[in-house]
Amino acid sequence: NPEKFDSSEIHLPASQWYESNGFINDAIKHALKAGDALFAVNIVERHIYEALEQDQQYVLEHWLDQIPAKVINERPVLLLALMWTYGFRQQMDKVADLLKIADSLVPETEDPDHLRGEVDFFHGYTLFWAGEFEQSIKHLERAQSRIARHKHMLIGETDLHLAIVLYMNGQGEEALGMIDEQVKAFGGI
Repeated sequence: NPEKFDSSEIHLPASQWYESNGFINDAIKHALKAGDALFAVNIVERHIYEALEQDQQYVLEHWLDQIPAKVINERPVLLLALMWTYGFRQQMDKVADLLKIADSLVPETEDPDHLRGEVDFFHGYTLFWAGEFEQSIKHLERAQSRIARHKHMLIGETDLHLAIVLYMNGQGEEALGMIDEQVKAFGGI
């Protein structure tokens, strides 16, 4: 009966199917058509780091554009993902604004998702661009130890920025030594 038809009966299973088969854009679209914004948000959160690792910030931006800012500002993983997209575009003012929110959302302790390392990275990143090298180094070194080891792109960004700020702070030998270690261990930064 068309009068009793609920489109979510089609769109939610379609969303699940699309996600399980790797069609994330379609999965998000169908979750939203089903009226289940939370399901769409959960899909995005499950695939953020995959998109970052594959250097697909533009895809991540598209996903985040479909989620209301209020929801992003309440969900640490989404907020950090948005910060990564702004960081890659060198939109430092936006990163700095979101960093204030991230500080309140991500605890200094009890961090099973290793999100504090990303917050530390962004502190180091913004301090670097502000010319506050000593403080930047402290945050970037802390980020190195806190970012989950499977987040290779994030570790690479942290190491790269730390090497640059060390060099600019007159610690060129230390920076080059760190780069040499990365090249030996991973074949590059």
